[in-house]
Amino acid sequence: MQTTSELTRKTMKMRTADAPPGEPAGHRLLIKIVNEEKRTRGNIIIPAEDKRACETGQVLVVGRNAFLGYGNDDPWCEAGDMIHFVRHSGKDVKFVDDLNEYRVINDEDVYYVLSGNGSGGQNG
Repeated sequence: MQTTSELTRKTMKMRTADAPPGEPAGHRLLIKIVNEEKRTRGNIIIPAEDKRACETGQVLVVGRNAFLGYGNDDPWCEAGDMIHFVRHSGKDVKFVDDLNEYRVINDEDVYYVLSGNGSGGQNG
């Protein structure tokens, strides 16, 4: 008989349709960085402050072992969710002919789910 966490993982969205090929190893997530720069009426770019402790991104791919071992093993986000994560966490990755910014982060570096279909909440 399957446990609740096994059923949750089977129904959980692990990859978005526009995700680059491949999969992050183990407990990691592939995140597409969302730039939070603003523009004035005169089209002057005002970059996001570097002093903040978090960054915003969209989860593209969830590693096979992500969110396991935290007690109830229920994932707090899934592919497609917008999240806040620790600013200097993970490693930047690049894909050929792709100008987007990506980062591979540990599951524990997700600390707030902004929107999406995941179970939501904070990593605690």
